[in-house]
Amino acid sequence: MRIAMTVALPQEYGPFLKCCGPWRRLSTRPFKQYLHAACDREILLVETGMGQKPVQAALDTVVREFAPDLLISFGFAGSLHESLEVGTLCLVEAFFHLDAASPPGLGEPPLHAAASAAPGDFSVTRLVHKAAILTVASPKPKASLVKLCRDIPSLLDMESYHVARFAMEAKLPFLCLRSVSDGSRHEIDFDLEAITDGSGRVRMMRVLAAVVRHPQWIRSFLQSWKRSRTAGKTLADGLCSLLTLPPEELRRMGATVVPGFVCNEARRLFGKSVWERQGAS
Repeated sequence: MRIAMTVALPQEYGPFLKCCGPWRRLSTRPFKQYLHAACDREILLVETGMGQKPVQAALDTVVREFAPDLLISFGFAGSLHESLEVGTLCLVEAFFHLDAASPPGLGEPPLHAAASAAPGDFSVTRLVHKAAILTVASPKPKASLVKLCRDIPSLLDMESYHVARFAMEAKLPFLCLRSVSDGSRHEIDFDLEAITDGSGRVRMMRVLAAVVRHPQWIRSFLQSWKRSRTAGKTLADGLCSLLTLPPEELRRMGATVVPGFVCNEARRLFGKSVWERQGAS
């Protein structure tokens, strides 16, 4: 079985590399790639960078060169629900994309739904929460989004919807795990573009330059780093448990992705019966 794993940043996969190995580095450009070979599976881990464009480019390369049987997307996400605290591990079951044309602060923006998946017999199910995820092009203030998602546990990130959509269009079995790196009351108050390059990767020299220009960001950086350490450990433990499942179980879990797309108003998508509608589909 060939498993491709995509993740945006080293901070998200570093602890996982240490607890599940050994790994062989295959390349550093245009994407860092690591390979782990076991008796019944090969696992390719690809660092994509943040955002839609680098993720799409990485996925095109992975499918063309590796031809995986299963695609797993993992990483950090922000919480949009008080029940999902820092360090909570989530198996994402519904993927939404906030329409870029929606004006900032709009209470009920149009959303685009991508896919749904069932959790299967995950070996650490009692520690894994089901969640929906809302993908945005860049970090947004959470207040209006938390209100929007009050009826269902939801997360916020910049990649998941795009990976889910790619998997559906490629008819590729897919799973998505996210660990909460900032709670529903935590805001990212620094400019993410100021510390990343064109491929969506955080660069230390940019971080240092940003601190010089905006010393008030130091506190935010430190708090974010501490929360990321907690999220990284939870994510690594969960992934290691997931990958102990036999190939047939992983295939069954990933095969539940529903092909097709719908566009509806946010109120209908995030209503109280959203899980029932997904189950019926």
